[in-house]
Amino acid sequence: MRYFRRLIEAEATKGFDDTYFAALAADHDLGSTRGIDAVLKRYQLDALVLPATGFMWTPPGRLTSY
Repeated sequence: MRYFRRLIEAEATKGFDDTYFAALAADHDLGSTRGIDAVLKRYQLDALVLPATGFMWTPPGRLTSY
């Protein structure tokens, strides 16, 4: 029921707003400049290998457009 209410509220908006774009920029910043890229640079790595069990819905690099 909670998700249905959120869907109705979302449909009542006019689309993307400043809050959306601020969140998108924060995701990109956290995911690249302070995330994967920072780890690669700090530890002088060329790649990351991450264990996964089962199907992954969102790969780690997806937020940063790798």
